[in-house]
Amino acid sequence: MASLNKTSLTSAGRSLIKGANSVAQTPRTRRVVIELLLAVIVIGLLGFFAAPPLIRHIAEQQTTFRTT
Repeated sequence: MASLNKTSLTSAGRSLIKGANSVAQTPRTRRVVIELLLAVIVIGLLGFFAAPPLIRHIAEQQTTFRTT
């Protein structure tokens, strides 16, 4: 298995950017893709950090409601 180092990560990032630039030729397409990626990241972070406490709170309310 190849080891990860700064050079391999940099070259992987450059190839990823090069591929993205070939797909997104126009600035509008590039902007839309970036906005979609940011939306996915924000939703993922909210789901990771906000959903568990919210689910726990709702579950606690439902269990206390049923026991009283």
